[in-house]
Amino acid sequence: MARKKQGEVPKQSDGKKELAFGEWQFVRHQMTRDEKAAFREWQLTGEELVQMLDRLIDDGYKLSVSSDDYNKCNQATLTCKNEKSDDYGYILPGRASSAFDALKVVLYKHFVLLTGGWQTWMETENDDDIMG
Repeated sequence: MARKKQGEVPKQSDGKKELAFGEWQFVRHQMTRDEKAAFREWQLTGEELVQMLDRLIDDGYKLSVSSDDYNKCNQATLTCKNEKSDDYGYILPGRASSAFDALKVVLYKHFVLLTGGWQTWMETENDDDIMG
């Protein structure tokens, strides 16, 4: 039985190496006042939520929801594991005071604001806004 060496990066089925943790880049974007106002008006039904989650899974995305102790909030992140996607190698965060709102923020960014791909939204400034 072959054993994986310690520190060896697992390979994708196509033989390419997965990106190491430090190689992933956060998509940093502070939502504008208008984007925040539109987000607050955005209604998400349970059925729409399930459809979005199914689509994310089908497209090769991973969703995580956790506490963000540094920013004292909850965070939802999307990462794309599909190497053929333009979003591969990026992490899209959504932060809010509740886990559900953090989930809604990241879904809103992905499905409403960033329909052209995350890399078009990359910014260099720091994102200090909790809802960004």
